[in-house]
Amino acid sequence: MNKDINRREQIIFKQDYDKNSGEKFNQAYKDFNKKYQDISSDEYWEKNNQLYSSYYVGGIRRFNKLSLEQLQQLVKEDFIDTEDCFNRSPTVGDFLKFVNGIKQYVIENPDFTSDDFDIYFIGYAVDISRDDYRVTIEGVEYSSRYKVDREIMVKFRDFAKSADELDVTDTEGRAWWD
Repeated sequence: MNKDINRREQIIFKQDYDKNSGEKFNQAYKDFNKKYQDISSDEYWEKNNQLYSSYYVGGIRRFNKLSLEQLQQLVKEDFIDTEDCFNRSPTVGDFLKFVNGIKQYVIENPDFTSDDFDIYFIGYAVDISRDDYRVTIEGVEYSSRYKVDREIMVKFRDFAKSADELDVTDTEGRAWWD
């Protein structure tokens, strides 16, 4: 199997191969579809308090406040590839590296606690009923109870300099790629 083909494509390829051999579906394909249906459901996003007020149009469900840990889990379970990107946005791998760096900076900074600062991803999930189903990261946001230091604002601006929308203050930041 070609290493450049992501896990989802490998599963779909295997399913097509199995159809040709007479087997209707393979288990990996069914398992992937079931998990994907779960993560693109209202219940999944509502449970994690990440649904944009039930914003679901044309098979697309928008989300906000996807944590670093949740995105890492989506990557681990092959729902999103680290090389994926949205239009001119950074790749998922670049988003992960950036957020990991910011979180590490916050941990090492004695002026912050984990309750004071949060950084998370925004994006959408395309329903499994569509041929182009996927999870897409299209931005990153941070919020802080107290003013962040200049270093975080500079790092955020540098990372997001190509964003279509970029707002950075000493308590909030948002970068979104269209």
